[in-house]
Amino acid sequence: MPLLLGIQRLFFFSICIALAGCQTSSNVIVDYDTGTDFSNFQTYDWLAADKGTANDIDPLLAQRVQQALRTKLLDAGFHQAVSQQQADIWVRYQIAAQTRSQQPQSGGSISFGGGSGGNTTMGVSLSFPLGGDIAVKEVELMIDLVNVKNNKLIWRGSKIFKLAKQSPAEMTAVVDAAVAEILAFYPPKRINKTY
Repeated sequence: MPLLLGIQRLFFFSICIALAGCQTSSNVIVDYDTGTDFSNFQTYDWLAADKGTANDIDPLLAQRVQQALRTKLLDAGFHQAVSQQQADIWVRYQIAAQTRSQQPQSGGSISFGGGSGGNTTMGVSLSFPLGGDIAVKEVELMIDLVNVKNNKLIWRGSKIFKLAKQSPAEMTAVVDAAVAEILAFYPPKRINKTY
């Protein structure tokens, strides 16, 4: 019976470690002008390509970013202005991509189980990659919001994500998720400090 109790504790501990490993931490970096009242902004337009929109990096990736931005800005309550002069903010995005070789990763797992009658089972699973390195594109996406009235940067969010061997639909989903994660930090939440 003490052996069964020890195995159950080990099983519970293994589950806790596995769940802790599943939690993702955001690698979004945000900076903004603390003196800006972000509630004043409702319309946007794109900052012209010669002023920083990075359409020359990867045109298909840039199209995915711009489409994701259109959707998420609309979700955030923004509407595209008829002209740049009628916009409250200009939206600029920058893409920096670098392709690297990466070795496929091996993995493994151990599982425990218990049944009636005191039976205990244990399983081990290992995976080893076959083949050589795979090409991984590491992408840094930076989204800027610029105040039209004074041409001043008021908010910036950035995130690094990876693309490798995905279908076009899967790449679109990765870009959509990255843009959504960055814009989840807009507008900035005011922090009330009490001393």
